[in-house]
Amino acid sequence: MYHLRFKLYTIVFVVAMLCIAPVAALQAAPIFQDATPTPAAEEEAETEEATEETETEEVMEEAESADTTSGDEDLQLVTAKVAADLVQPGRVLMSARGNHWVYDSVPPINGPNEEVNPLDGMLTALIACGMYIYEAVGIEQEIALDTIAATVQGQLDPRGVAGVAVNPRVRGFTIMMSVTGDLTPDDAAMMTEAFSTRCPIYTTLALSAPITVTNEVNRQIQEPITTQAEPIVETDIEGEELELAGPAASGRMIEFGRSVMSARGNHWIFDSVPPINGPNEEVNPLDGMLTALIACGMYIYEAVGIEEGITTDNLSATVTGQLDARGVAGAAVNPRVRVFDVTMNVDGPTVDEAAMLAESFSQRCPIYTTLARSAPISVTNVVDSEAQEPIATAADPIVDHDIPGEELELGMPTASGRMIEFGRSVMSARGNHWIFDSVPPINGPNEEVNPLDALVGALPACGVM
Repeated sequence: MYHLRFKLYTIVFVVAMLCIAPVAALQAAPIFQDATPTPAAEEEAETEEATEETETEEVMEEAESADTTSGDEDLQLVTAKVAADLVQPGRVLMSARGNHWVYDSVPPINGPNEEVNPLDGMLTALIACGMYIYEAVGIEQEIALDTIAATVQGQLDPRGVAGVAVNPRVRGFTIMMSVTGDLTPDDAAMMTEAFSTRCPIYTTLALSAPITVTNEVNRQIQEPITTQAEPIVETDIEGEELELAGPAASGRMIEFGRSVMSARGNHWIFDSVPPINGPNEEVNPLDGMLTALIACGMYIYEAVGIEEGITTDNLSATVTGQLDARGVAGAAVNPRVRVFDVTMNVDGPTVDEAAMLAESFSQRCPIYTTLARSAPISVTNVVDSEAQEPIATAADPIVDHDIPGEELELGMPTASGRMIEFGRSVMSARGNHWIFDSVPPINGPNEEVNPLDALVGALPACGVM
């Protein structure tokens, strides 16, 4: 049982916390710490070390110098960063924290969709994060858990990916958290509450769409618990008639701080993170969500380039997100991602054509259209090595989800990727590498995990951390 096996780790952690100042502890075990590299596939061999993350000390200095205060919040931001390279049509190599993996493009834009795609990545990031939170709360509260598993389903209209006048955002997330052990339904409900407040994937996505979590406790299904969406911006298209699909993903804990995720016949590992004593050696849920965003962006650039006859050579991308990771450990701060900064590198198009590609990204990528309701997204095109003016979404919150008086310490987790073939990308984060596929609305293969799988899956994964 988790509690009995890892009680010693908890004691050591408590002693360490009594001896080390909080800031020093955060610097020693940041959410974006380096990882033990995962061996890359042959097609990933061209990944350059230049895509690796900024050193921890430099990132912390940048975070401390940034103006990150919002209202009454005193943020202490850290930065997560990922990168991506298009390595062949429809395939991107992702990189984050020394990890490398592949994402594939999807059928609506003629992607191969054989490997994991961006939707797979986002979905699994959600449930992986959930599992790690459940695990951590079980240890904190001395609740013995035997098994933790999760499934997630998202609803979206994939026609928008192909350019139909509907917003392809995820309209809702439905999660089942299955837990066995010496716990009561009230214990599970308490874990769900922690999931909804401590998982940065959940607290980010909860602004964009309703999230419903149903606990199955010792094989007894409990009443669902729903968080209603309160978007910072409204981006739907007036009069749109939706045809909703329901991509799904699942995951289960296989050892302390580690889960195996599954979507459409693909399987991969997510690790828990340092704020809750996770190993953080493999890809973590935040890596999964960030890489889903830029992989999806590269597939849209690639697809629109083909549709419009625009040259899009040497496609690559990076993204950073800012959050206060202390909230994951239970501090009274909201750990949601506060901003996404995307850089799209492309050779061949004119500046105006690149701007049109970025606009298509903002309208046709379901990861973008979902996350844009949660936090501002800035896209900077670098055309033939010349950086252009950033293109940003407006973000004036209509509701305040933050905690009065919270003092934030924001971090910036990072990932990367590149296209390796049509509709397929290899993604990298902290030494891990995996595949994302593009999706059917843009003719992606959708055989591997896609970006929506990653986004939806991250929520329950975060819940069982």
